[in-house]
Amino acid sequence: MFRARLNTAFGTIELEFENQQELEERLSQAREYAAWISSHGSDFVVVKERQGDPFSDLRAVLPSGKVQLLKLPGNKGDMVRLAAFLSSNPPTWPELVEISGVANPLAYVKKGELSKDAAGRYTLEAKSRHYVVNDLIPNLRR
Repeated sequence: MFRARLNTAFGTIELEFENQQELEERLSQAREYAAWISSHGSDFVVVKERQGDPFSDLRAVLPSGKVQLLKLPGNKGDMVRLAAFLSSNPPTWPELVEISGVANPLAYVKKGELSKDAAGRYTLEAKSRHYVVNDLIPNLRR
């Protein structure tokens, strides 16, 4: 999934594309899009509630169902926590490595922050979830 953001006088518009070729083709037409948006501003509908994925600014869910982090924290431990939190389903060890980009995820989190279930999937414990929701995600969104 490839994304492009278009900044306008009234806000930011994010566009998603299936592949890089499509993204590059559409970006070559960016001036046309901007002109059209400026002339059709009254056609837009204001959505009062955020619909869809509340974490779409932080992750992309690929057609295969895999998660890709769009914003990366400054340290590997936070990458692991964010990957575990944003995964659609609790990740297995290989999935956690792939999503976070960290070769040995357990080396970067404190003991007890991640728990492994009987199926070999990892979830965050309550204190770690609290940290991700109240500290990590707000800092990434600034």
